[in-house]
Amino acid sequence: MHFHLYSLLRMAHLLSMAVWLANGLTVTSDMRRTIPLGKPHTELLIARIHRSSRITIGSGLLTIVTGLGLVFAQGGFSAMPLRIHVGLALTLVTCGVGATLAEPSWQRIVKAIRADDDVAEVTRLARRFSAFYGVEHALKLVVAALMIFKL
Repeated sequence: MHFHLYSLLRMAHLLSMAVWLANGLTVTSDMRRTIPLGKPHTELLIARIHRSSRITIGSGLLTIVTGLGLVFAQGGFSAMPLRIHVGLALTLVTCGVGATLAEPSWQRIVKAIRADDDVAEVTRLARRFSAFYGVEHALKLVVAALMIFKL
């Protein structure tokens, strides 16, 4: 019975991580293509990114919860190799980058779009957001590598 529960937990962890990694891959390119088109396209962009954000946050939280479940199913943190500790720490840093840098940056874009700011200003804000979002994705890739490869 333990094996089946562990296998299900591991599968949920891997699938949620895959969604967390892949879901936002097109966000910045979508912004680059859509912002110059103006309204109503930018309003649809806002809706798409809000939907993507909900999926990203949900899958990220599920990744953390299932990862912690796997840790405790294998004897707790003292039984884990250093790469798992580093991966968890970087996951928390990733969440911090998203919450304190990317999300506020995105909210400035939404405000600028809804205020009918010029395309150049919204594009400038989008470049800043893209930088923060890129940091998030780079961190996620490092975490995935730490979890997959036994260094």
